[in-house]
Amino acid sequence: MDTRHLIGAVIALILRVEASFSFFRGSVTGAPPLYSRGPFQRTLHFAGGIIFGSLAIGIVLKIAGKW
Repeated sequence: MDTRHLIGAVIALILRVEASFSFFRGSVTGAPPLYSRGPFQRTLHFAGGIIFGSLAIGIVLKIAGKW
């Protein structure tokens, strides 16, 4: 993996982990910055957390050279 791609992947990983954490926290507690209100918003935020989490796992595998 090229150094530029590695730096980009690490930055993307940090942003994806932060997004995943925010979405999961918002879906469970309704905490800011998402303020989940109601079951529909909580479900959407939970799904978003899963999507961003899976992308973060994919980035880790890409950095490790397993994918």
